[in-house]
Amino acid sequence: MTVKAMKHIKKKFQFEMHLTDEMIQSMKNVFEYKPASGFAKPRPEKGQECILLTEKNLGIRAFHINIGGVNYYIPEPDPILLYFHNAYINFIRIKESKKKVLAVLNQTKLDEDISIVLYDYFGYTNGYVIFLFTAIEAFINRFIPENFSYQIVQRNRTELYDRDQIQRYLSFDDKLNKVIVDISKKNFAKTCPLKYKHIDNLKEFRNIIVHTKADPNGATPFEYVYKKSLNFSYEDTLLAVRDLLNFYQPNCVEDCPCGGDW
Repeated sequence: MTVKAMKHIKKKFQFEMHLTDEMIQSMKNVFEYKPASGFAKPRPEKGQECILLTEKNLGIRAFHINIGGVNYYIPEPDPILLYFHNAYINFIRIKESKKKVLAVLNQTKLDEDISIVLYDYFGYTNGYVIFLFTAIEAFINRFIPENFSYQIVQRNRTELYDRDQIQRYLSFDDKLNKVIVDISKKNFAKTCPLKYKHIDNLKEFRNIIVHTKADPNGATPFEYVYKKSLNFSYEDTLLAVRDLLNFYQPNCVEDCPCGGDW
C-alpha cells in the first residue's frame, strides 16, 4: 500500500463559519466589523465578542489587543494546527539540512561550517519534536468536553477529576489512552498499533529533549540525543500524528487545496 506523502496543511482559525445576513443580524453581544483599511479598529464594549467578516461573509472570531495606543483585532488561529504546521516546516528543513550535515562530514578537512550545519540541523529536529508533541497535547485538552468528569476507581477510594483537573494532573498516556477513549469510545492505540508506536517514540524523544541529562556511560555526554535526532522516523511520525488527530476528529488536519509542499 502506498502511503500518502505529507503536504502542507489547510490553515484554519479557532472559530470560523459562513454567516448569512440573517445570522449576522441575530447575533447578540458581537462587535462586527468588515475590514477596510488594516486591522486597526475602535474598541468594543465590555463583554462583546469580535467577529471579523471577510468579503464572502466568513465570520472569524478575533481577540482584542492594544499596541502603541492602537486597537487591533487578531483572528485566532487553531493552536493545534499552528503547532502541527510548525512541525511540518521543521520537517522540510530537516530533510535538506541532513544532506548538508552528511556533506560536511564527508569532507577531507573540517572547518567552522561543521558547527553551522549541526546547530541548524539539531535546532530543526528539536523544533519538530516539541511542536508536534505539543499539537497532540493541545488536541487532547480541547477534546475534553467542558462538563466532563473522569473517575479513577481504586481499592480504598474513587478519585473524580473535572476537565481542568484532567488537563493539569493526569499524565499524557492516561489522557490519550483512557480519558479520550472514554469520551470517544474509540481507541487509536488498539486500532492502529503500528502508527501508535510512532506516537510513543515521539513522546520518548520529546522527554529526552526536555529533560536532557548527561549519560556517564556514553563516549560523549549527550550522544544519545543526537543519535536519535539523526535516526528518527520524521515523516512516518508526522503522518501518524495526522492520522491520530483525524481518527478522533475527522478532517482536523487537511492538506491545503493548492497541493504544494509549502
